[in-house]
Amino acid sequence: MKKMIIIAAICAMFPAGGCGNHRTPVVRVVTSSPDDGTQGYEMIYEGGKVKKTGKFTPEANTIYQADFTDFSGTIEDNKIAVTLIDTKLTDEDGNEIEPDENTIKFMQWIADNSEHNIYEADFIPLQDKYFALVKLNVNWWDPCVLYMYDTEEQKFSELYKWDHVNIEGVSLPD
Repeated sequence: MKKMIIIAAICAMFPAGGCGNHRTPVVRVVTSSPDDGTQGYEMIYEGGKVKKTGKFTPEANTIYQADFTDFSGTIEDNKIAVTLIDTKLTDEDGNEIEPDENTIKFMQWIADNSEHNIYEADFIPLQDKYFALVKLNVNWWDPCVLYMYDTEEQKFSELYKWDHVNIEGVSLPD
């Protein structure tokens, strides 16, 4: 009985430390399979946790795709160094658009922090946040990393990593 009281007290002191599900929700995401188009609806939480949710209509589903030639990878000291070469973006209709200052900062941060070649990057602005699904060129799997740039806090973060998905839209938590 004493052990249970001690465990309960520890969980009460550190609610975000792993006792229960007390993480803060960050974004709701609609993903799809590149193979068959099957959609998934998920909530991403701080700390890289994900939970399936019910179907929802995303607040933002306008996706701007970076040209694969925007990023270049070279090997330096036995590691891949990614450089931002250009900032070409296209909308879903194939029209080239001029990225804003925040998108360019986000693209630069992604290049500076990537450890693998980038072959695709999709950007979705939503209010004061920008989201990017970055597809990396890794041998036997297709890592797709969701990043967020909070322009208000000037904070970049990696939110979650899937294998082989597309992004269809995002919404902020209710």
